[in-house]
Amino acid sequence: MLRTAGKAGRRWLFVSLILYLGLRVIALTRVGLLEDRDSGSLIRDAQGFATWDLTRIIDLRPDATPLYPLLSAVVSLPGLSLAFSARLVSWLAAGVLALALVGVARQLAAPAAAGLTEPEDSAAARDWSVGVAAATVALLALNPTLVDLSRSVLTEGLYVAVVYGGLLLLLLLLCRGAGSDWRHGAALGALFALAFLARTEGLVFLVAIPVIQLAVAWGRGRGRSGTAAAWPGAPAFLRWSIAYFVCFGLLALPQIWRVSRAMGQPAINGRQVWQVILNQPDEKPYEQKIYGLDHSPSEINLVYIQSHPVLARQLAGQVTGSDLVAKAADHGRRFLTESLPRLIAPLGLLLAALGIIALWRARRRAELVWMGLFLGAGLAAPLLHDLDPRHLAVALPLLGLLQGIGLVWLAGMPPPAPGRSPATAIEADTAGQWRRRIRPVLVAGALAGVLLGFWADLAAATLPPSTNRDYALADQEALLAVIHRDAPRPVDPLRISARQGYLSLAAGAQEVYLPFADYEALVTYCRLNRVDLLLLEHDLLERYPFLPRFAAGDAPDFRLMHRRVSPSHGLLELYRFTPRGGGA
Repeated sequence: MLRTAGKAGRRWLFVSLILYLGLRVIALTRVGLLEDRDSGSLIRDAQGFATWDLTRIIDLRPDATPLYPLLSAVVSLPGLSLAFSARLVSWLAAGVLALALVGVARQLAAPAAAGLTEPEDSAAARDWSVGVAAATVALLALNPTLVDLSRSVLTEGLYVAVVYGGLLLLLLLLCRGAGSDWRHGAALGALFALAFLARTEGLVFLVAIPVIQLAVAWGRGRGRSGTAAAWPGAPAFLRWSIAYFVCFGLLALPQIWRVSRAMGQPAINGRQVWQVILNQPDEKPYEQKIYGLDHSPSEINLVYIQSHPVLARQLAGQVTGSDLVAKAADHGRRFLTESLPRLIAPLGLLLAALGIIALWRARRRAELVWMGLFLGAGLAAPLLHDLDPRHLAVALPLLGLLQGIGLVWLAGMPPPAPGRSPATAIEADTAGQWRRRIRPVLVAGALAGVLLGFWADLAAATLPPSTNRDYALADQEALLAVIHRDAPRPVDPLRISARQGYLSLAAGAQEVYLPFADYEALVTYCRLNRVDLLLLEHDLLERYPFLPRFAAGDAPDFRLMHRRVSPSHGLLELYRFTPRGGGA
């Protein structure tokens, strides 16, 4: 199927793009629930940007990164809802990602094609790149993690698209032999700064891209890379690096200033405090570490520590480097043995391995080096944080590219090798009648195997149910009906305290974190934060000290408004806060 030339190869690429976008259109039109707790926070951030009030934008939570909510607010200008606008940003980012990967595949073959004198050889190199692009897009079209991100109110889809757009620009400039021009360094710095503004871990590319640039330059200086022309010299590389750092900094520094202002110390994002708290050497459960009231009766630990730099530094000093190394090592082991086979399916893992072997045999060692560096940079933050599939999604396109190279090699088209005719290589690699007959079967079987491995998750991504791990649509609608009918009508927005923020967002209310505390501390907290309603999701609150009082009916400061047993999420109770002696 993939061993085609000219118009036939482009037709297969077109079919792959239609499959890729078609599945994402289906996913976009079949949504009803927010995907994650972060989704509600992102919509609130977009609401802040949609006011176009600079003061309110500056005062956004320190965890916020600006690019995704800003684009969501811009897309909503014609009158679209912010939730749909955010989904549309993710969908458009998925399209940009596909085009970027087509361009990356083309750049992998461009240097070899440019160095060939025979038209047949140049055409064979270009056909190889088209085949790789078609295979890569087809394989990623079926990846459930990427399908899900393409319609989700989450930052990961946009982040991945920006990162691979930056990779395309880097390869494009290198392949033209002008990768060390200071103006190109400035353009790359600006683009990868957008990755940082999409997600904080994009900061790693401040260092990674110059390192990749240097590695490629070293490779071509030794004559081992077909990526570009000769090493331009240390002064040119220094000018390139300065321009890169300056332009990255000019875009990144306003965000760093905003976060540092909110936290009272130099900081890049409020998530730093999450990591400090969670890495503390104690045995406290997650909820107690984050939502406890250890430092203030009115602020949960996370919020308090974010705004008290002395305490934050004290806690950070208790986290040792050996603990972080051990955590990263454990996550690395689990990534290779557990996460990676689930992310790309076992057959996908085999195809990626074939892609690596194909590049090695073609003496494309420098490409393997920059791919490894780029992959390592993208995975550095997730390996230190957690192994959530959406956090690992930045690795999927590059792994998909390796899979595409492996699949095309399986179809009889090896990568163009320096000093070797691609047409001759294809001819030699496909010699023998039996090989010509069996390879289409192997390719079809590989695609079918990948699809089979993804089938259940892909169906879930394109046909989402009316419930997810956090909440159910029917439960939320029932609670909203009670709120609209019976809740108080304060002058200020209604204030709802809950373990999750979905209900407060849907009700247009102010979200108040639910503290990990005993009953008396909960009452004090609700009074100080002027809480109106309290939602108890019992299945999520089993460890919370105040829950037994409610279970025993001994909560005189709260009046039950609604009790519901959810088929998927257990007992839900909505209370109105009515403190004894008043003062709510």
